[in-house]
Amino acid sequence: MGYSTNAISRVVLDALFNEVLTLAIYNGRKMGNTWVTKGGVELFYETTRNDQPDGGLCGSVCSMRGYRKGYFKIDGKGRILRFPSTTKEERKRAQSIGLAFFIRKYGEAQANRENLAEIL
Repeated sequence: MGYSTNAISRVVLDALFNEVLTLAIYNGRKMGNTWVTKGGVELFYETTRNDQPDGGLCGSVCSMRGYRKGYFKIDGKGRILRFPSTTKEERKRAQSIGLAFFIRKYGEAQANRENLAEIL
């Protein structure tokens, strides 16, 4: 049994990790949920398995030593409301890239129906 999210929430999370942050590399492979901050600290995120009422994503951000850095939230419109150890510029860039990808994949009409332009 899985959980459901809005497509834009997942696309924005993917954009944050594939386009904006520096992913950690282990044994020559990029790790999808692990990144290195500008200060050299390795962090990872885990999503909750609970459905969010708005279709968003929530979870925790932890250090590789197991310390919780905080919680993240991406709402059902693709806005990154909080994501510890990322800058405002990184979050805005991920939202822009995510929206552009969403429009390419699902079309501008769908983005308009969901009022996604407000994430910019």
